[in-house]
Parts: sequence; C-alpha cells; structure tokens
Amino acid sequence: MPEHDDVGGRRGWFLQTRVGADGQLPPAQLLNASRQHRLFVLRHRTLMEAPGAPGTVNWTPLGPSAILNGQASGAPMVSGRVTALAVGPGSQRVYLGSANGGLWFSADYGESWTALDEFAVSPDRIPHLEADSLSVGALAVRFDATNTANDVLFVGTGEPGGGMNTYFGVGIKHSDNGGNSWLPLEATNLARLGVGIYKIVIDPVAGPPPRLLVFAATSAGLYQRPSAAPFSDWTRVDSSNFTHNDGAATDLIVVRTASAKKYYVAFDSDKVYESSNEGATWSAVAGFTPGGRVALTAGENDPSIVYALSYAQVKDANGNLTYCDPKLMRRDGTGGFRPVTGVPPDLFGELQ
Repeated sequence: MPEHDDVGGRRGWFLQTRVGADGQLPPAQLLNASRQHRLFVLRHRTLMEAPGAPGTVNWTPLGPSAILNGQASGAPMVSGRVTALAVGPGSQRVYLGSANGGLWFSADYGESWTALDEFAVSPDRIPHLEADSLSVGALAVRFDATNTANDVLFVGTGEPGGGMNTYFGVGIKHSDNGGNSWLPLEATNLARLGVGIYKIVIDPVAGPPPRLLVFAATSAGLYQRPSAAPFSDWTRVDSSNFTHNDGAATDLIVVRTASAKKYYVAFDSDKVYESSNEGATWSAVAGFTPGGRVALTAGENDPSIVYALSYAQVKDANGNLTYCDPKLMRRDGTGGFRPVTGVPPDLFGELQ
C-alpha cells in the first residue's frame, strides 16, 4: 500500500470514467454541469435564512466569502484557487485571478478587494463551447506609474493542466483602463476544449514607434498578439527547432540585461528555448533535462542567471504514479543549464 495519497492516479482514474470514445470530455456534459452548479448556488442563496422582523437588518450576505473545510491539511478555511497574481509599484496595487471567480483588484496592499469581472459566454462563432469567462489561467499587467486608470491588463481565460477541476476559457480579455471596461474579446481561436493559458508576457518596445509585444504560453503552444487589429485570432509562434509547435508551452519569461534582451519559453516534457530577436527565431538551450511541466524564472539581481524547474513522474511496475522527482537547473550567462543539487523528491505530487 502506498505511503501517500496518489493525487495524479486518482485524477487520471476519475477523468477516464467521464471521457467519450475520443478521450475528450463531452462539451454538452460540462455545460450541463456548469448550469446545474449555478442553479444550485442560486437556489441555496434564496434559502439561507428568513428575513428579520421589522426594524432589524434584513440583508443576507451572498458572498464572495471564504470556503470552510478546505482541501488542505487540517481542513482550514480557504479562498479557492488563486491562479494568477500581479503586484504593482510599491505593492499597493494588486490584481488577482481565480479559478472560476474572475478577476479582483486591491488598492490597499490586499486588505480589501473589488471584483472586475462579470459572467459571459463564448463568442457566437463557437456556440458549443459556452463557458465561464470567470476562469482565469494567466494575468499580465503593465502598471502605470501612479494611476490605476491607465493600467493595461491582459487576462487569459481558461485554466491549464487539463484536470477534471479546471474550467473552460473564451479567449484573452484586454483592458486599457485597469479593468473598468473591456475591449472586444481577443484570441478566441484559443477558446477550444481543453486549452488553457499558462502565462502572458507584455514586452513594451520603445520604438519608434512604441509598441507592445504580447505573448501567451498556452496548452496549445506559444501564441503572439497580432501587431494590428483585428485581435480576435492570435498567431501561433512556430519554429523548426521546436519539437512540437502545438505542444503545451508551460512558461515564458523576458530577461533583460544591460546590453541584451532574451525570451525563454519552456514546453511540457520537452526543452527550454531562447530567442534574441523578440521571438522571430528560437534555439534550444543545451543541458536541460526534459521532465513534465517546466517553470522558469531569472535572477532578480543578475538577470543573466536563469532557473528552470521541472518534474519527472516515477511510476511503479503497474504504471501507477509513486512520486514526482523535481529537477532544478540553472543557467549562468550564455552557457547551458546545469543541475542544482540537493532538491528533495516531491513525495505527494504537489508540483503537478
């Protein structure tokens, strides 16, 4: 008997009991489940408690509120999945994306929050994929120095990962005024079954003319925002050096040094690639050991130092996941990646 809970095994078994002959989740089944959930919430909101007598406070709180008995050690009170976070200058302004609770904003270091999102459905061009726009997978913000009304937001709807508890997306939402209003929905070509957004990166280029380069690492590959309208379809970035152009791009970063700028993108169970010309061409970085989902970051004090964290699944003779073996690798300057020693194994699969 295993000494730990096989999270990945449970998730895989549960998924197999609910997929069709093509191995995909039937869209109508998920749509009906989403509708039933919303009806259940509305029904229970109206039955919470009877109004008080005249003269008393006749209001019943409808939320948002904390979740009691959360899925963590000791069943503590939790808030639900936070999938994206962007913190502005001085840490006072904070934007937060949630699994199926939309986008939130705090102007007081996270002491209080205001919802910036509303429920919507998929574009008419794909009516069979009605979905919650409240699902946030990734968030990128170009903060104005002082004024929230000038913050530029890109919100990637749709959670990545493909688990049974992930939510559909409808594309990428864009606001030029801190989320007070939203421009026409972008990247609706990514509103497909099972597609989620891992990361969005905004790269402001001084010009002339000044422009914004915006990229999205998605479960369907690396995508770039067009340079001019219409923005309904984003362009997949392909390269002859990518092992799979349509593979899951799990992370993307822009690294700036005093003399250069580089893009790095990581693909699931594949390699880490770099570009020195704003994504026009790519080459694999030597020394990286593939192994599952990959996360990237660069040194804060020395951006020439890049880290890549991946994990390899270790299974028993019956094919059951026993634990995940994380691998942390470091790149200094222009050399290849080399292993960072001393990283303990992930016995409970939490890095997934």
